[in-house]
Amino acid sequence: MRVRVRRGLAAAGAVVTAAAVLAGCGGSATPTGGAQGDGRVRIAIPEPDAITPTAADETAGIGIVHGLFTGLVAYDSRTAPVLTPLAKAVTTSDHQHWTVRLASGWTFHNGEAVTSSSFVDAWNYGALGTHGQYAGPFYAPIEGYDDVAPVDDSGEPLRPRAQTMRGLHVVDAHTFTVTLAHPDTTFLAELGNPAFYPLPHVALTDPEGFAEAPVGNGPFRLGAWVPDQRVTLERFAGYRGTQPHVDGVDFTVYASMDTAVNDLASDAVDVVTGLSPSTLARRAEFGDRYQTFPSSYFAFIGLPGFDPQLADVRVRKAISMSVDRATIARTVFAGTRTPADAFVGPSAPGYRPGSCGETCTYDPAAARALFEAAGGAKTLPALSIRYNADGPHRDWVVAACHSVTDALGIPCRATPAADFPTLLDAMGKAAAAKKSFGAFRLAQTLDYPSVENYLTPLYSSTGASNLVGYSNPRVDSLLAAGRSAASAERAQADWAQAEDLVAADVPLVPLFFGQTTSLRSARVHDLSIDAFESIDLVGLRVG
Repeated sequence: MRVRVRRGLAAAGAVVTAAAVLAGCGGSATPTGGAQGDGRVRIAIPEPDAITPTAADETAGIGIVHGLFTGLVAYDSRTAPVLTPLAKAVTTSDHQHWTVRLASGWTFHNGEAVTSSSFVDAWNYGALGTHGQYAGPFYAPIEGYDDVAPVDDSGEPLRPRAQTMRGLHVVDAHTFTVTLAHPDTTFLAELGNPAFYPLPHVALTDPEGFAEAPVGNGPFRLGAWVPDQRVTLERFAGYRGTQPHVDGVDFTVYASMDTAVNDLASDAVDVVTGLSPSTLARRAEFGDRYQTFPSSYFAFIGLPGFDPQLADVRVRKAISMSVDRATIARTVFAGTRTPADAFVGPSAPGYRPGSCGETCTYDPAAARALFEAAGGAKTLPALSIRYNADGPHRDWVVAACHSVTDALGIPCRATPAADFPTLLDAMGKAAAAKKSFGAFRLAQTLDYPSVENYLTPLYSSTGASNLVGYSNPRVDSLLAAGRSAASAERAQADWAQAEDLVAADVPLVPLFFGQTTSLRSARVHDLSIDAFESIDLVGLRVG
């Protein structure tokens, strides 16, 4: 399961201080709010894969991490980066050498002080290749990352040459420095990613125990995590930022959001997101308790190029041209999806409408001709599209399959996996072994506000979300050049070229740009969901 932010910061001598802190994303540096909250709120989620900053890789887990932890940077309503109360200042004169100063008095939920080492040790832990953390690639800009997570020319991991990144240095308890391998104008925005949250000492000494019962420094502490059942959070009275309005959050795990909607109707649940097509069809029943929020959601069908049946780009392009996105968006999603016309989402500067070209244009006749030119059914006799059954995907995957069959004349089957972690695990194993897996549904939301955050995870050779095995050295080079560019204009030009190369290779089928759809109970007020699809747990009210 991450954007171009304030490019004015590209000027030399950029400084962000505590004066830039957004009150709504953390408030003052001293505790605020009353001793008692408004009660508990109950939120429906699919089973999270992980709930620690370096391991969480999907929306449910990341949303919980945001409640448990506070980092250096948050995002305002325009997704611009702002400092949290934990960060006194983040400064740089060249976008390569950074100094971070922390506010004093912050503690983890176990009483341990949050210090510079809490950040430096956490980042080194997440980066070390042998730890196998999902967040690993996000530390790539830091000098010395290649030594702690080296790979060979084919992208396969090698034995680390070092245990820590030489670009991180603790100056004192509340000051540390970060040296990047190259200037990076996106780095401030990246610091809002959970990968850059601090960790307590226990996370390093007992990582397995910590994964099951994480200890954070955020507005909520963990009550309990019972896999496949629930995650409970309790309001942390010692939090140094804005205190939540609620006393606690009860996340209830559902295999189907339709079941959650039924429970909401009987007052057993307060908030449901990611509504299924069947619920959207009757959204009028819920009046103003049905809400939508802008999202960076970008849905696609992955087409692994290492699969012999999908190796020909003409086959992949034909599949894309055979999907009737507009009809599916209208009939299945009740207009809450927009047909994708690019290989990145529109939520970040750098999106270019129509950059996907004819590949994203429904044209069954042209698709069939292209497919036959590539060998037709002899090359791809049938297509399977896998999806996670605990999300609202079956109806649209079935519709997409019908569209492919009608256009290309081959059978297409919607193939469910039990839940999202199961789907991710199977895809990851297939990608690592370069074994045939067929097509699969997936979606990307931003970790930080930059179009590069679509491009790098999905299309770089070592991207965290690159499960199709896509690799193009020229794309990698352009992505790196954009990150170290001297200006926003130069960076966007490099990234546009990279997207054009991706569009020519068609490693996936862009499908839809989305909104976050939600229902709330009558007792919930001030529900807000950000562009990253996380609920604002601090601002939420019940009563």
